[in-house]
Amino acid sequence: MKKIKFFSLAVALAALFAANAFAQGNDTAYVPFTVNVDATATAKLGNAVKATQALRAGYTDTLHIIVDAEITPTARPGIAQNPVVMHNSRGKISLELSRAFGSTDIALYSLNGKQIMHGKAAASDASISHRDIKTGVYLLSVKGAGGNAFTTRFAHSGGGLNINVAFSNGGSASLLERTIPGNWTITVSAEGYLDTSYAFIPETGIGNTPVQVITLRQDGGSSSSSDDGGSSSSSGCVHGTEGSVPHEGKTYKTICIGEQNWFAENLNYEASGSKCSGEGGLSFYGGGPGVTITDEEVQTNCEKYGRLYTWATAMALDPSCNSASCAGDIEPKHQGVCPDGWHLPSMPDWDELLHFVDDENDGDGDVYNSDEDGYGYDSNTAGDHLKAASGWTDRPINQQQPDRFGYNGYDTYGFTALPGGQGFVNGNFNYEGIYAYWWTATEWPISASWPVPRAYSRLMYTNDHIAFWHNPTKVEFLSVRCVQN
Repeated sequence: MKKIKFFSLAVALAALFAANAFAQGNDTAYVPFTVNVDATATAKLGNAVKATQALRAGYTDTLHIIVDAEITPTARPGIAQNPVVMHNSRGKISLELSRAFGSTDIALYSLNGKQIMHGKAAASDASISHRDIKTGVYLLSVKGAGGNAFTTRFAHSGGGLNINVAFSNGGSASLLERTIPGNWTITVSAEGYLDTSYAFIPETGIGNTPVQVITLRQDGGSSSSSDDGGSSSSSGCVHGTEGSVPHEGKTYKTICIGEQNWFAENLNYEASGSKCSGEGGLSFYGGGPGVTITDEEVQTNCEKYGRLYTWATAMALDPSCNSASCAGDIEPKHQGVCPDGWHLPSMPDWDELLHFVDDENDGDGDVYNSDEDGYGYDSNTAGDHLKAASGWTDRPINQQQPDRFGYNGYDTYGFTALPGGQGFVNGNFNYEGIYAYWWTATEWPISASWPVPRAYSRLMYTNDHIAFWHNPTKVEFLSVRCVQN
């Protein structure tokens, strides 16, 4: 721990006047920090270090970032710029893009780099929305093919926000904006603690950047338990970082959320005994009659939702584990059908994810577990932020309740949860497009009250905000996500 140096009054006043004089420049962003330990803040543009600042525990110290003159400032909102035309009116933003943009990534960020909304437009009209965004100034990023990009700031008065995208044949393809989210990175580090890094959008002038409250965690490694696969993992990844990992002939998108690196799509590995929804049985929807779908529709389900697995198949254990406890065969980070260096998430892994999402979004939930073993967090709100922005049914969810419609999520973090539904031991399937179920590596304890072997799963609904746990029988077919060791 560094010793805090105390300055004389004269030196402090001199520093204050110097800071005031320095503040007159309009090319400087002032980023205040409070930290829990003595640390150092570093600002990078690309790979180049632009500024550093020593931070004292319990104080507010300010990092000065001089924005390079050659960096193009963000576009002014409401001004038409080829090949982008933008209109902003009371929670509705309309974008007209040149078709040269091609498949386009659209994201909304707060000024401190936090992603609020995210969606894609594949060279066709699209819309993304968020039902409730706080009053403030935000940054809209539009990134297309061939390096085409557009970024602008705008003020939002609070409430819902809808972004509509249309493509036209006009305009030329040129790089409009070089200062895009992700170019600037701030890292806060201290010896013996895990670094915290995040994308940052500098806003010049004093008072334009809120205090960055940083809590560094001691570098004690990831935690694990030696009993039933009840471990939780911290991969050391940088929050918001997208990546990919190859596995059995396919490449899967990954996303870092908090300190966990997750698959950003459901596993589609053709392990022995796994199935696509609708394969070899009837498909039901919300209590309606079962139908036989075509082979092409079955394969489409696999491509969209991934394959479905029994618990023993997901764990890569003997099929007999579906009808008995196999606690002795479960590793603390049990790989199962996941790639090397990854594992089937335990209940604590999922708890960590949901707590992180709720802590960031003022969400709420409860720990409910009849065996009182310390896990089983039910979030009432995290589903909205983890569900994909498309792919969830908007039809009535069942015939008995025709007025209950489903809806998509915000996909705030790029987790892109999709509802693969559920398969049953009789060979039939249900809830595709309505429910998402994922196996965990944690068994449900067998007892007189619960004699049939079960395991924990996690689930989300199309018509609810929740992310709850469930205890299906091991012979049911559910989706799989992987988390990095």
